[in-house]
Amino acid sequence: MIYLQLEPTEHKPYVELLRIFAYGVYADYKCNRHRTCFISAISLRFFKVPPFCAARVSQLPELTAGQKAKLKQLTIVSLAAKQKVHGRRLPFCSAPFYDHSSSCRHCVVQVLPYGQLMAELDVSTVRDLEDLVIDCFYSDLLTGKLDHRTMALDVQHATSRDIRTSDVPEMSVTLDNWYERCRARLCITPSCVRLFLPRR
Repeated sequence: MIYLQLEPTEHKPYVELLRIFAYGVYADYKCNRHRTCFISAISLRFFKVPPFCAARVSQLPELTAGQKAKLKQLTIVSLAAKQKVHGRRLPFCSAPFYDHSSSCRHCVVQVLPYGQLMAELDVSTVRDLEDLVIDCFYSDLLTGKLDHRTMALDVQHATSRDIRTSDVPEMSVTLDNWYERCRARLCITPSCVRLFLPRR
């Protein structure tokens, strides 16, 4: 891939930023930016690294306001994909999906507390957080609702993002489990059909 050829060049910070936008979160940007700034300062002071060398491995590029908002929205998508709470049913869910591993067939909803979202996104007010979430709704990144009573975001559906190579084994296990559940449902489908067919 072309971007791999840019790794050993002065464009490496942009490659790292591309990775963060592909499958990272806002905390990754903050962590890498602050860490690389620290390394640059240490290099300049104690190891006498020339300024141009420090600039080559220095901080990630500064994001514009629009880029920061986009990365924060993608972070919400990633958080929604990781946290699933069973037994919460959205009142507007016309075609719910079910957790077949559970004995109670309730709609599965991702629930993200405001406090967690504000900490992850470095947002100080509820109004700013809700503006980000509403933009996610209008961009079709999320489907759900803002629950002011419980101060949480209820997510019915979140769009998919790119994955790291290290995530492939976990995804493979998830698909295997889904396949086995489908097989189990197919095995009992004929008996269910016979049960509900009118007796002749």
